[in-house]
Amino acid sequence: MFSDLGSPTASFGLNRSFASRTASPKSFHFSSVVGAPTLVLPLEPPSNPERNHKPVNSTSVLPPINTKTTDFESLRGKYYLDHPMPIVSFVVQGRLFKVHRYFLERDSLFLRGALSTVQGVQGQPIQLHGVSSREFESLLNFLYEGMYRSGADTVPVSEWLNLLAAASALKFDRAREHAIAAIDNSSERPDAIEMMILAEKYGITKWLRPAYILMCKRAEPLRLGEAERIGLDKVVKLTQAREALLRESLGVNGLRAVSPLPSPYPWPPSNQTQGFIARTPTPTLAVEEAARIVDKIFFTSDMNVID
Repeated sequence: MFSDLGSPTASFGLNRSFASRTASPKSFHFSSVVGAPTLVLPLEPPSNPERNHKPVNSTSVLPPINTKTTDFESLRGKYYLDHPMPIVSFVVQGRLFKVHRYFLERDSLFLRGALSTVQGVQGQPIQLHGVSSREFESLLNFLYEGMYRSGADTVPVSEWLNLLAAASALKFDRAREHAIAAIDNSSERPDAIEMMILAEKYGITKWLRPAYILMCKRAEPLRLGEAERIGLDKVVKLTQAREALLRESLGVNGLRAVSPLPSPYPWPPSNQTQGFIARTPTPTLAVEEAARIVDKIFFTSDMNVID
């Protein structure tokens, strides 16, 4: 990309009027025509390390600094990280991690307190409990590479679930919010049963109501494995909600028993039986009815009465 001034080939992106040789034959000094910062690049590694201690000449990027009178505090930018121990190590489930402490202390009150005792040379890695090595690695992936992820579906939903677990355990509030939003927008979002379990585990109450409504409307009955995972209390309430929605859809409101199976007798087809008209709800109406029933059973004190 860059060529020497002695070469007959013109250099790309450089203006010869801005390019000049330095006093040393070991470096090449140039400036971009678009106003980029001036650079001094070594053409070959120095053979004598003592050369690095020579005074800076007039073509140097930085002016000479008087170490006796210069206020170095005033020269420091926002990201001048001068902590005596900027790198810290952790062990999680037998795996070692060695990372920058800046992100951890900035975003986690929990780790900020844990790392406050690591000021000098770290003798032993900090052991982290309550999080798996895969979950911690997903957290580090987000901290180091999160800005390059443009959408929820660019990353597998399992990665967002790992991030949610680690961020919840280690008190990374902003990373947790990002994981929740990504799971909400993911096309691979877990099913209703899994969303119930995640909502209870991580305290995400906004996931409960949509999951209850989906389970209330689901055509398939609750399976044994699902019942064991969500617990008896939710099994009973979901059963109440599903039965109430079935009565509403049949239009009988629980006043008489109606078999959902087709009749073996040759009765003429009719949607009217003993004065009751069986309704065929639209999808929107079915969702509204399911939502009303779920609110009545799960989120009110009077759970045994369905209007």
